[in-house]
Formats: sequence, C-alpha cells, structure tokens
Amino acid sequence: MKVSKTKDRTRTNTWRLRWSDQGQRYSIVWTIDSKVSEAIAEDRAEVARAHLSHLIECGKRKIPPDISTLDWLAQLGDREHAKLSSKGIVQERETETGAGGTAVSLSLQDLTEGFLAANQDAKSTTIDKWNQAIGNLHRYFERGSDATAITKHTAKIFRSWLLTDGNIRDTKGGSGGTGDKPRTDLDRNTVARRIGICRQIFNWAIESGLVQENPFAGLPAAVHANPDRFFYVDRRTTQRVIAFANDATMRGLLALNRLLGLRIPSEIQTLRWSDINLSHDDPHIRILAPKTEHHRNRGRRVAPIIPNLRPFIEEMWTLAQPGITVPLDSPVFPRFETTTGTAIRSATLKILRRAEIEVWPNLFSNGRKSAITDLLQDGHDVVDVAEWVGNSPQTIWQFYAMATGENRRRAAGGGTSEGRGTATQTGKHDPQDSAKLWTNSWTNHASSPQIRSTQATCGPRKTPCFTGSEGNQWAMRDSNPRPPRCKRGALNQLS
Repeated sequence: MKVSKTKDRTRTNTWRLRWSDQGQRYSIVWTIDSKVSEAIAEDRAEVARAHLSHLIECGKRKIPPDISTLDWLAQLGDREHAKLSSKGIVQERETETGAGGTAVSLSLQDLTEGFLAANQDAKSTTIDKWNQAIGNLHRYFERGSDATAITKHTAKIFRSWLLTDGNIRDTKGGSGGTGDKPRTDLDRNTVARRIGICRQIFNWAIESGLVQENPFAGLPAAVHANPDRFFYVDRRTTQRVIAFANDATMRGLLALNRLLGLRIPSEIQTLRWSDINLSHDDPHIRILAPKTEHHRNRGRRVAPIIPNLRPFIEEMWTLAQPGITVPLDSPVFPRFETTTGTAIRSATLKILRRAEIEVWPNLFSNGRKSAITDLLQDGHDVVDVAEWVGNSPQTIWQFYAMATGENRRRAAGGGTSEGRGTATQTGKHDPQDSAKLWTNSWTNHASSPQIRSTQATCGPRKTPCFTGSEGNQWAMRDSNPRPPRCKRGALNQLS
C-alpha cells in the first residue's frame, strides 16, 4: 500500500500522510517534536510513512507486522497511537492519555482532525465554516480533553456559552463590538449553524466507530429568517450607487446582484461570455452556482436578461469584444475571478463612501433579496423566479421576499410605487414601464446628463452629481452657495 507524505507549510515539523483504500481517501496529520532539526524531523516522518504503509499492507493481507514495526509502535506516544487506531490500522491501547495527562480514549483534537482529514475534498468556504465551529469546541472543552466525555448536558451548556461568549473573532480584536467594548455574543442563526456542524462531526465519529452517541443530537440547529437584518435597497439608492461606480465592470457586477439576484462572489466568478445570450427573442444568462452544484441540476440554471439589466451587459460586451479581443470562454469578471468576497465588498464600500450612502446590513445578500422582491412584485410567478435565482419557492417566501414601504403607500392610495412604473387594475406592476425608467436613467453612463459620475467635473463634495428620471436632485454636502451662519456674520462685519 503506497502512502504519500506532504509537508504542511503552515506548521513546524508537520506532515500529512495520505493513502487510498477501495476508493476511500484517508489522511493523518503527523507532527514531530518541534525541538529537533528539520532534517531529523524529515527522517522520522519518512520512517513513520514506511511503517504506516507496512501496517496497512499487513492489515489487508491479514499477516502480522515485522518486529521493527512492532517496536516502532511500542515507542509511539498515546496521541500518535490514537491517530492510527482511529483509522482502524491498529488496536486501541487500554489507556491513551491526552495533553493534560488525563486518561482518555479519544482526544477532541484527534476527533476534529480526523473529521477534517476525511472531508478534505470539501470546498474551502465550507472548511472555513467547520474551522469556526471547531475553534469554539477547542476553546470551550480544550483540545486534549476526552471527546467521549462530552454529554448532552455539557453540550447544552456549550450552546448557551456560544450565545453569550462564542464570538472569537471580535474578542480577538475585531470590529464587531460597539465603542471600545468587543462583541462576545453570537447571533442565534450562527449558533444554530455551529451546533449543526458539531452534530455533523459527531455523526461522522459514530459512523467511524469512534464514539457511541452524539451529545449534540436534539439541540436546535434550524436556521430561521431574521427580518431585523432585511433591508430593501430601493431603486434610487441603487441608481446612485451605480452612478458612482468607476467602470463598467463594477456597474455590471452591482446590476447583476441587485437586478437579477446573483450571489457574490461565487456566481460572478464562474460566469463566462459564452454563458450570455443577447439575442432579442430569448436573451438569457446561464449561471453556474457552486453553492448548489451538489443538487440534481448540478447548480446550473438559466435566467432571463431583463430589460433593466440589458444596458449593463451590453456595455461590458462592447468594451470586452468577446470572440474578437478575448475568447468566448474567458471570464466576464477577470478582475474578481480568483479574489475573495472581501475584495469585492471593499470595492463596493468605496463606491458607497463616494456616493455618501450609509452601508446597509448584509451588503450583497440584501441586494439579492431586493432583486427577488422586485421580480415577484413585477408579476412574475414565484416558480419562475425560484428557477431564475436558484432557490425553492418555499425558501424564497421564508428568506427572501420582503414587504416594502412603497407598496404600503400605494395600497393606502398614495399613488404608484416609485420606481416601478404604473400599477395595472389587477394590482400588478408592468415590467415594461419599470424597465423604461431604469433604462432611461442608466443608459450611456459616461455621457448621460442624468447620471454623471466623472469626479473631475462633479465631485461628490462639490455639486449635485445625480438627477433621477423624475428630475429630483439629491442635496450634496457643500453644495449650498450660501455660507454657513458662523461665516455669514463675519462677512457682514467685513462689509
């Protein structure tokens, strides 16, 4: 049996020993004493790899191992021996001690490391979420503690601790707290997700024969909608944000998120020019969603290029010249193809600061919610909208559809919903009327007299830079030609 050895660049004198058996991949993190030199550690890791390969081969052929391998096993510490026994390579010792010297059968660290090793083919974002929950487990129960000693009672206490003191990020110097006091609590939905991950880890341990029961079974792990975090990004705000975007790339990205509900960053990173069809009889976009690629449709869906969105797609297409300047299979957003969501968020926050707009919660998630809300209110069936945005109708009603103040005012007889066009007698909005408003305001960004984002001529602190389609202007700071009161009195005295 061939066992590979790979150096772990993130930890000193640490290697990963990997092998496959009957289509199943296995991995063990093997750490050598940090006090020895790297050359000696390399030799010891190679010895471990050779003995491990021999043990696996002996187990398959059902023959006893060599004397040298048995001597090597006898000299192993309890922690290293537990790693081998957790994979079924050797029998468990009667007592295997943890970091604190307490007799344990399986340390919590070995359990979590085994879970990560068995699922190393998961997406990096998923592993990041797992590591957050594992960090909470290690902090509360300690790494070397006995994993089998966690009971349902202590699991409940752990959940209560997560609600009040589980915020590791902000207590380590993050900016989640208000004022000088760091935030220590976690949102209930965050706690539910992490309890669900803990339950997943122990379910894997049960299937692997490492523990007998799951102490997290039965604890609340369902995620519910949080209306307090819902925010409808209205048409005027969206227009203003896009008007202050520097280039066609950012305008297109923001429009895809706010008008068609694309997920940021995953779905714009997989978008290719060949996925865009600008024909007039069936304009559409083929979207690949990494988040749902494990579903039956492999995460693929087709969404229409609605009239509001078309000008932004055409602008990017004209500048990129797909099939002429760049290949059709090249990314639509090459700048963000390999970046993180944080980089895209930072670029968007700069635009909001220039536009002097306060940041709303869940920046791109609420953009997606607002897009879905608009599609529903424009009269499209929820089944169609669910197909376009990649969710089920039930999920849309629970987590995405929002009530808006504009509809409340319209229902009370306050006129048509601003930015949506004229309401028909059936109570639905005409998408074509709404599209005209959007298109008239967002066509020809560089030269349009309605939206001028060139900072050399109309900086955000100089004169009003934006006029909506209705002719209303936003008052900008320092745009009042009259001096303030404190200066007005001084000028009167001088005159």
